[in-house]
Amino acid sequence: MKSELNKNEFNGADQESKEDVKNMHNSTLMTEEEYNKRVKLLLDNKFTRIFPYLVCEWRRITSIVICFGLISFVNNFLKDFRNTIASRYLDPQSVEWFKIIGFPATIYASSVANNLNKKYKNNTKTLKMYLLYSMGVFSVVCILHLLQSFVWFGEGWCYLVSVGSSFDLRGLTFIKTLNNMLNYLTLSIIYVVSAVVPYVIITSLFSLFLQSMISRESYKRYSRIVTIFSNIAMLVCIYLTKITNNGIEYCKHDNFIWVCGFIFLISILAFGVIYCCLLWIDWECSVNPLFIGEENIRLAKKSTSSSKATKPKNNSMGIFDVFKKMASSKLLASICIITFSYNFTVGYASSISSACYNAYVKYLSDNPSKNFNHYQVNKSYISNVFRASEGKLLSYCTIWLMLSPLFSYLFENFGVGLFGSMQPVFSFILAMGSVVFAAVNYPESGAEKKDSILFLPKITWFEVNLEKECQFISMLSFLNRLSKYAFYDYLMECVFSNINDQDRFLYKNIANSFFGKGGQMLSSVIAILFEFSGVSSDSRYTCVVLAAFICTISVISVFGAFYISKKFNESVKDGKFIEDVPFGSTRVN
Repeated sequence: MKSELNKNEFNGADQESKEDVKNMHNSTLMTEEEYNKRVKLLLDNKFTRIFPYLVCEWRRITSIVICFGLISFVNNFLKDFRNTIASRYLDPQSVEWFKIIGFPATIYASSVANNLNKKYKNNTKTLKMYLLYSMGVFSVVCILHLLQSFVWFGEGWCYLVSVGSSFDLRGLTFIKTLNNMLNYLTLSIIYVVSAVVPYVIITSLFSLFLQSMISRESYKRYSRIVTIFSNIAMLVCIYLTKITNNGIEYCKHDNFIWVCGFIFLISILAFGVIYCCLLWIDWECSVNPLFIGEENIRLAKKSTSSSKATKPKNNSMGIFDVFKKMASSKLLASICIITFSYNFTVGYASSISSACYNAYVKYLSDNPSKNFNHYQVNKSYISNVFRASEGKLLSYCTIWLMLSPLFSYLFENFGVGLFGSMQPVFSFILAMGSVVFAAVNYPESGAEKKDSILFLPKITWFEVNLEKECQFISMLSFLNRLSKYAFYDYLMECVFSNINDQDRFLYKNIANSFFGKGGQMLSSVIAILFEFSGVSSDSRYTCVVLAAFICTISVISVFGAFYISKKFNESVKDGKFIEDVPFGSTRVN
């Protein structure tokens, strides 16, 4: 009883301290009209419109960019680390299997987030609980990895079965791939967990958390500086990954076991720091309002969102429910088509680049005198060189675009239509460019001795050059990713902020989880089917089929981009949420 009284006294004192801080701020705060007027002056000035932030906003912005920078860093570092695992311990086809496994795993993680949102009816609590769950999952996987390595078994019978070339001779390479994944079971689990858990946070939960904490207008203004700092975090990650990978290349197998455990421990601590940053953002938004009455507006928005969430509504992530929802929403269908187009192209680019790196490594091992750049002749090193160059160029260009007045000029004068259609256009260019290089180089460097790629004769106009092919594929992949990171992501955040609170969470989950990972999964399924059927295990040989599909879906995506542009412009003009309609109807939902 006494402890409960003390607890109540402590909570009362804490509440009083918050009220004192608020009262002190309120005495110096501007009104909402004054705040909006000052922001408008910044937006109208050509020098300040790049960073249209008031002095009183910088503490809040600092907390947001640090938090998102950490999330971006963890996501990119784990991505590079799992690529190292695949390159060093598994074969290239295992990555295709991981994409397939990652699809249901992402759907499950998104369903967990969706259930948390329905339970708490609060985006802040949803993200905090998801972070705590993530820390628990990472801890369990880390313990399992150490137990398998030192207590249960080492490489075991799976390794003995994989020795030799009997699978290759019988055309059963896929069994060898699956066997190898079982052999390194906990590394396979690490690959999937590190791909799925941060993905849901960075694509959905954090942006939804921010939109519940700040106004739509502030969210749009903050998007550019958040993007800049996420790319700075990516640059730091690239340099740190380079150091880590160099160490991994020379470490023994037993040491690598500890490296995995240490990296997961760092990830768990990073999630803990991110959790603290969320508390910091919550404190800044609650205790340090920007104008008089901002806290009341935020509480009213949360109350409205909570009351709407209590109404019965089908928010299931089942496949039939998803397609039923798409049929009743042209907007959701358009968003999903563009998201699917990008992610299918990413999966295709990953397969093609992996095949190119394998061919280049084989070429250098057969022709040491051609190794003019003095590369280490192994796939892990070669792929890290090209991926690091691609990542650095992507970060530098994205930061430059965010700082450039050109970005604002393009968005204001050409709008959502241009930003949305850039990604399908670059996907189209990547598909066609990869086909041309495969037709030139594959007959001389393919794993199977074939005279040409599938459905296309050999091109003899150009000289065979595998290094140029790797560079070109990396450059096309960079342009495709730039169209998303710099243009499409900014566009989608603006669009999602104009979707009503009741649908925003579900739409984001469907687009990013179901169609995002679904696009990558489908590209892997097609590649594995070609291997099963005995056509080829080299993605370059079958690239014409996938490229034709990419070109088709890219054309459809352009129409989707212009529909999104139309609805977004109507929403901005009317100052309301986007009014969506089902297919075959002009009726407003």
